[in-house]
Amino acid sequence: KEMYSKFSRAVDTRVNKISGTGLGLAIVKQMVDLMDGEIICDSKTGVGTKFTVRIDLEIANESDENSFDVADGGKIDLSGINVLVAEDNDLNYEIISELLSEYNVKCTRAVNGQDCVNQIEASKDNEYDLIFMDVQMPVMNGKDAARRIRKSDRPYVRDIMIIAMTADAFAEDMRACLDAGMNYHIAKPVDMKKVTGILRVIKEEKDERGM
Repeated sequence: KEMYSKFSRAVDTRVNKISGTGLGLAIVKQMVDLMDGEIICDSKTGVGTKFTVRIDLEIANESDENSFDVADGGKIDLSGINVLVAEDNDLNYEIISELLSEYNVKCTRAVNGQDCVNQIEASKDNEYDLIFMDVQMPVMNGKDAARRIRKSDRPYVRDIMIIAMTADAFAEDMRACLDAGMNYHIAKPVDMKKVTGILRVIKEEKDERGM
């Protein structure tokens, strides 16, 4: 009954000798639930345990494997994409800005949620293409900042894409970000394929509009 609970572990002389937090199964269960799947456990004391996870997934095309690379093997050129990064941690901002610079993405930093709200409200229409929003920040957290942005009187500000970029990766954390008005959730450490995939779609849309 407790094996999918957070910070819960079996009481056993063997288990007690192994370090752990009791989060492994909790994370698996919540990720499976988020993907509308199911997890089945078949366990016998002294014999062993088998977990079966069933998830419906689309079949990938053969071309999808390299969809984030340009034809000549180099990296995608995302020039013209400007992002506002709400991140209070200096090192985290340096990392994401450095990674994005490799794709020619221009980054501007907001040091907390309130600063993010102030900067986007003061910006010109279409100055930023999206916001990368940390969740745990001083002064104003990311979820509250997203709610403030969604209530803006300006359509550009109100409708700008907001992507949560946070270490909070449980299913309830993801849902909380979406409920606050964010469009997507990307867990830290950041998967750059997910990031560039989103940015690539934005660039293609901008190119089509001639922006």
